Amino acid sequence: MNKVFYLEPDEEITKVINRIRQSEEDGVVLVVPRNSTLAQSVINLKLLQRSAIEHKKVIGLVSTDRITKNLAEQLKVKVFGKVAEAETAMLRSETLVSPSLSKDDSSLKVNTYRKYDLGKMNEDERLKTEDEGPESIDEEIGTSDDIKLSKKSLADEKVIYEPFDSTQDRPEAKIEDAEPGIEDEGRLKTKDEGLGSEDNRNKDDDMNLRSAHSTGSGQGKAGHIKTGGSRKPLLILLGSILVILAIVVGLFLPSAQATVTLKTADFEQKSSISVDQNQKGFDNTNNILQGTMVELEKSVSKSFNSTGKKDAGVKANGTITISNSVSSSQIPLSPGAKVTSSSGLVFTVNKGAMIPGMTNVQISGGKVTSFDAGTIDATVTSANNGESYNLAVDSKFTIQTSVGQLTATNKAAFTGGVTKNIAFVTDTDLSNAETAIAAQALSDNKAILLDNASKSNLKVFDKYINLSVISFSSDKKSNDEADTFVTTLDAKLSTLCFSESDLRGGMITLASSQLDNTTMLVNPENSELTYVVSDYSADTNILKLDVDFKAKTGAKISADMLAKNLKGKNATSAQNYLESQDGVAAVSVKYTPSFWRMMPFMINRIKVNFDYQK
Repeated sequence: MNKVFYLEPDEEITKVINRIRQSEEDGVVLVVPRNSTLAQSVINLKLLQRSAIEHKKVIGLVSTDRITKNLAEQLKVKVFGKVAEAETAMLRSETLVSPSLSKDDSSLKVNTYRKYDLGKMNEDERLKTEDEGPESIDEEIGTSDDIKLSKKSLADEKVIYEPFDSTQDRPEAKIEDAEPGIEDEGRLKTKDEGLGSEDNRNKDDDMNLRSAHSTGSGQGKAGHIKTGGSRKPLLILLGSILVILAIVVGLFLPSAQATVTLKTADFEQKSSISVDQNQKGFDNTNNILQGTMVELEKSVSKSFNSTGKKDAGVKANGTITISNSVSSSQIPLSPGAKVTSSSGLVFTVNKGAMIPGMTNVQISGGKVTSFDAGTIDATVTSANNGESYNLAVDSKFTIQTSVGQLTATNKAAFTGGVTKNIAFVTDTDLSNAETAIAAQALSDNKAILLDNASKSNLKVFDKYINLSVISFSSDKKSNDEADTFVTTLDAKLSTLCFSESDLRGGMITLASSQLDNTTMLVNPENSELTYVVSDYSADTNILKLDVDFKAKTGAKISADMLAKNLKGKNATSAQNYLESQDGVAAVSVKYTPSFWRMMPFMINRIKVNFDYQK
């Protein structure tokens, strides 16, 4: 078994070397975390390898980093992908001989650098930090042979410095390939012979070198090497964000709509359906559909003319003088006897009397030649009211008696006659008014009732709208004197309605019950549905409909099953899969966005519609 050490992202190389040295096993496996830069430097790997060799141990790495794998392969250090694999693996014994260490490695040295948060420093503090001498930032780790390093210890590493002019911008140190033996003071060049440009890029990622300068004398002094912060964590963060964004977009943005045209056959279902307000839902056993009563209460007032008439006039009175020229005997005059004027107006005698007979009668030749008529005055009253009975003086009258007709005249004009007619409310007026105002209430509010039903998506037959009177009142009673009267009607309009979508759903249920398990209705929501009212009972409020339902049938396919199996398929595979289903005549798929050309990975983003050949 190999000894496994799990490294921290910021663990120092000296601590790792001590772990290797103290290990009791000959095989040491270092588990390198993803964000660690320790194994991305060839110098660090050489130091780890040399320390292992000096203590007769063999090291291996567990890492998935590309740079670490490349460097370790060139140093013949084995890299594993999993800890379990590395823990039991037989590490290669050839690695006990280091191919890259020089002959003289007596003074190995590791430089460490103080870490500053330059974002929290002002400009003067940053300059001061950069201008500090090597003694302030370079730390001697120790003199042990396994951790000292000089320029001579690595014959293939060329470290060179060059001065610079302090009046110019401070140049960044570069890591470049250099020919062996060439040293140019001031500019730092590093070449790891045999590793090639890939290793040089690894060093670029490992170190950000800057040269320092003197601000006092204007002359450059010996530069020193600083390591800047690695950009790799930022790149990893940006990469993670892009990956997450791509996943989110890939899951939630794409959608697909597949239209599957099926081979179909015609189907027709005729049924008698009863609409009942007491039914809940649809009873497919008795074919009863749930009905809804739509009601509207309204109060209506209206004025009507009275048709009854009353004579409120006054009768005329007067005195007439009656002459008896037909008999020498007295003639009785009874009360109430009729007296008729020459214009045809009738009066009645108020009080009975005896009319005197004729006197001084002269007869000659058997004939009365002269006489004095018997006279009497009598008061009379007009038979009817009215001003027309106020007769003038010397009007002529006749009176019919038992012995003959008598004449009369008035010595004074008749007075007191008044003509006056008054209207009044009759029972017929009130009855007709109630009928008329009820008809008006129905007419005026029918449209409102129909509109309310329509807003609730209910079907109404205005022919079967009922109006019931809640109360009826009038401001006048029967026989009240009035030219007009006002009535008020409180009424309730109601009608039995039903939902066409509920009716369609009921017919779909009835039709589906007639099909076998391999057949289904195709797009029944778009099928032809017609109906007529065959009967309506106002007493029971039950409406009967004759319904005709015409639809298309096809092979039974589950849209959910298709969507589940389409998940993640490319456009070609999805098309072939849908076309391979039994009973399918044609298939069309619309992708959103159009360039995606792949079924979404989320089932709820896939919609399958069925259609039939027109």
